[in-house]
Amino acid sequence: LGSVIAVAKSSVEAANEYQNSLKGLASVARYAGEDIGSTLSTAAKLSEDGILSTTEAVTALKNLLSKGFSTDEAVTMIGRFKDAAACGRQSSLEFGQAVVSATEGIKNENSMLVDNAGVTKNVAKMVEDYAKSIDKSTNALSESEKRQAIYNGLLQETEAQVGNAALAAQGLTGQQAILSKSIKDTSITIGTELMPAATAIIRLLGDGFNGINENAIKPFLFLFN
Repeated sequence: LGSVIAVAKSSVEAANEYQNSLKGLASVARYAGEDIGSTLSTAAKLSEDGILSTTEAVTALKNLLSKGFSTDEAVTMIGRFKDAAACGRQSSLEFGQAVVSATEGIKNENSMLVDNAGVTKNVAKMVEDYAKSIDKSTNALSESEKRQAIYNGLLQETEAQVGNAALAAQGLTGQQAILSKSIKDTSITIGTELMPAATAIIRLLGDGFNGINENAIKPFLFLFN
C-alpha cells in the first residue's frame, strides 16, 4: 500500500509539474506573439525522439522563448544542445537534464549551465566575437543583436557535433534516455488521471483541519472577550 501511495504521489507531482510547464510556455508564447497552439505542438515534436521528456521539451522551449528567441531559433538551438550533450554533457546529468540546464544558461547568460550540455565557449565570448565582427563594442549591442550573437555562437560552436543526437538515440545512451522519457510520460499520464481525486482529498483534508482548528479555539475565545 505504501508503494502504491508513493507512486500515486510522485505521479501527481509529475503531472502537476507538466501542467505548470505548459501554462508557463503558453504564457510566454502569448507574450512573444507566437501562436500558442503551434508552440505547444512544437514542444511535443521536440520530445518525439525520446531524448527529452515532454516536460523537459516544454521547459527548454519556454526558457529560450522567454529570452526573446523565435520558435524556429529555439528549436534549432535545442537540437544543437542535444547534439552537444550526446557526447559532451556533464556525466552527473541525464541527457534531458543537460539540455534543459543549458537553455536555462542561455536565458540567464550563465556559461556554467550552458557547459552542462557540452558547449564550452563562454556566452560572453560569443557576444564579444559577434560585436567585433560588426565593428561594435559589446555595450553598444542591442538585445536583439546579443541574441543573434548567442545564436550564431552556439551554431558555430556545435557545428562539429551535428548529428550526434541521432546517432546516440540508436545506442545505449539514447535507449536509456528513451526509457527514462517513457517512465516520466507514463507517470504524467497516471498523475493526470489521479489529479481530480487528489485535489478533492486535499480539499477535504483542508476543510477538516480548518474545522478542527476552529473547534479547538472556541473554548478559549472568552479570554479575548
